[in-house]
Amino acid sequence: MTAFMPNGTARHTPRQLSALLLGLLVLGASSLAVAQPDPSGVSLQVEHFEPLPNQNDNLWNVMGADTLRHLNWTTGSIFHYSKGLFVAETQSGEKIRLVDSVFKAEVFAALGLLDVAEIGLILPVALSQSGDDLAILNRAGDKVDGVGLGDLRFVIKGRLLDPADFHGVGLAFAIPVSVPTGDEVSYNSESDVRFEPKLSLDYRHEFGLLAAANIGFYMRDERAMLNLVASSELRWSAGVAAPTGVEGLQVLGTIFGALGMGDDKNPDNLAQSAKQSVNSPIEFLAGARYNTPWGLHSSLGGGMGLNSAVGAPEYRLLLSLGFSRLVGDTDEDGIYDDTDQCVEAAEDPDGFDDLDGCPDLDNDADGIADAQDSCPNDTEDPDDFNDSDGCPDIDNDEDGITDDLDACTNEAEDLDHFQDEDGCPDDNDNDGVGDSLDQCADLPEDQDGFEDEDGCPDPDNDGDNVLDEYDLCDGAIEDMDGFEDNDGCPDLDNDHDGLLDGEDQCPDQAEIINGIDDEDGCPDQGESRVNITKEKIEILEKIEFKSNKAAIETKSLAVLNQVASVLKTHPDIKKIRIEGHTDSVGKAARNKTLSQQRAEAVRDYLVAKGIDESRLDAVGFGQEKPLDPANPKDGSNRRVEFNIVE
Repeated sequence: MTAFMPNGTARHTPRQLSALLLGLLVLGASSLAVAQPDPSGVSLQVEHFEPLPNQNDNLWNVMGADTLRHLNWTTGSIFHYSKGLFVAETQSGEKIRLVDSVFKAEVFAALGLLDVAEIGLILPVALSQSGDDLAILNRAGDKVDGVGLGDLRFVIKGRLLDPADFHGVGLAFAIPVSVPTGDEVSYNSESDVRFEPKLSLDYRHEFGLLAAANIGFYMRDERAMLNLVASSELRWSAGVAAPTGVEGLQVLGTIFGALGMGDDKNPDNLAQSAKQSVNSPIEFLAGARYNTPWGLHSSLGGGMGLNSAVGAPEYRLLLSLGFSRLVGDTDEDGIYDDTDQCVEAAEDPDGFDDLDGCPDLDNDADGIADAQDSCPNDTEDPDDFNDSDGCPDIDNDEDGITDDLDACTNEAEDLDHFQDEDGCPDDNDNDGVGDSLDQCADLPEDQDGFEDEDGCPDPDNDGDNVLDEYDLCDGAIEDMDGFEDNDGCPDLDNDHDGLLDGEDQCPDQAEIINGIDDEDGCPDQGESRVNITKEKIEILEKIEFKSNKAAIETKSLAVLNQVASVLKTHPDIKKIRIEGHTDSVGKAARNKTLSQQRAEAVRDYLVAKGIDESRLDAVGFGQEKPLDPANPKDGSNRRVEFNIVE
């Protein structure tokens, strides 16, 4: 840039330095300092990096849309060092570093209001500055070395859109106000009050990502130094904060700049025009921020100017330290956590103990939550009657007799002028069936398990004309066939020959199982070869097999046919075991195998005769169970037995 026109000099005095040190101690009191005029007649704040007073939520100088919760506060300081902030270039190409290195501390504080607004202030203090001689500005022998106070900034911010309500998108409006409290001679202040109304649009992802963009209009009086024309500016910025995977640690990146809105003409010399790049600085910063759960927060970063405009440094380093009192409203019930006795359970505003922050889910303490309690302030009487509605039931059965006097609270009195005052329905015949259900109210029910609920006595349950007191088979109808008809029991097999009377051609004469018409139920001429005992079906003839084989001799089929007839006529025999036995002649293993095969051959024959196989078990014992243990080789030990198992 071209040279500036000099018009004066100035030096720092010990009194000025003392005032600055006092200002650091009191941080913004009214007696802090008085802005010192620039001897050149032009006051200019060359610094464009203006951090915000809430470093817990914002991105250094990029504003997010969120605000501190009501009466939450934050305070701290940002320390930053910049190099080459204000460099002039003569027509010969010589560079003069008017403000070369600056080390600043910017002390900040902010307070949240009503969950939608925030006020804050920040005071910049140049702890150290250096630069070349200011002779080009007619301040020969003077430099910006030393300590300088900056202009106090106030920020008023209001949230317009809550990210929680708009899928992470937030919008806020703010008005930063700069008050001339700083030192003009070190180019840390301007002589007038400046305003910067701005909008912030941001997006917050549930995983911790924050992206924000700002646009603002910086309003100030126009001023010029040769070809530098400083006027109102359109300021812009954008930033992003991303989680790292470490709790509380984020990486940050911001870019910001300004665009002068004047006509770039020096009002004192209209022939002079500014270069657009001189008053349109652009800067980039990157770093990291760490927020602890207990309120401490810090950040570390650095960056550089992206052009050579005034206020765009060659590089910048920064460090922030702060503390935030972040008392939230975890359960979002309008009562903050520091006074909320139930931080994670929202108060139910129902006019009952609403200030303690705890939901009163059961006002009347009757065990029924208010949401389901039809009478939330009247205690339910737990008497197992409509106890789930939460209302006391004074007369459960609605019979006009209150429960405290009602001996039968859940049974309505039958108002029949019989003991009506006790609240119980009456049972005139005392048979246990209430009169309202008793079809024979004056005749007691005979409690015998048969239609006892109708209240009427049932003298003949099965209706077979044999009274129950004489009926040996109550519930089973007597078959009136002239055979034992007085016992009340059906006689399905009068002659007990195993054939039911309905199929028995001679129901009063027992069949003789002899192989002759054994299924007609009539006794026939001929000798029976089988006999039934409690334990077995005895056969009176031995079943013969071919020698050393399991083939049944033809002459033995007749006795097996009679065994089949017995099983058919005696379904009460559920299962028999067909046992095969041998003598001890020969090898034991061979004898056992042969006996098993013979037992199976008998079983298969009976199955072929129509006997259900499930009723027959076949077991070969070989020579293990001789009929005559004293003579195991005797042929009498070879036999087949039919033992009743079930």
